Amino acid sequence: MRPPGRSAAKWWSEVAPADGLDPVRRRFAEVTAERLALIEAYFDGERDAAALREIGRIAHMTAGVAATLGHAALGRVAGQVAVELHLANAGRDWRAVEPRMRQMMLAMRAVPVWCEAT
Repeated sequence: MRPPGRSAAKWWSEVAPADGLDPVRRRFAEVTAERLALIEAYFDGERDAAALREIGRIAHMTAGVAATLGHAALGRVAGQVAVELHLANAGRDWRAVEPRMRQMMLAMRAVPVWCEAT
């Protein structure tokens, strides 16, 4: 557990195993930044069914990798977004998913900064 007052990045750099995953984590940070830019473009544009499917696809891919690389909160919220958007495309109102999408975007914004410190 991270001690109070210590940043997540600093703590992780001290406790992260030397497991050879640093290049993978850095690539994940790059891909996450690219995916975030796509989501923001879709989010700010017309939210048609195709855009929502693409955001759902991105959320699904992110959820599958994030927790493995130490981003449990991002993995969790991305998984929720993927499921909720699948339901939205099946007729549920996408606006109900918007708060969770914003949470995911916030978590995605933190990844590059967090990975740079490791």
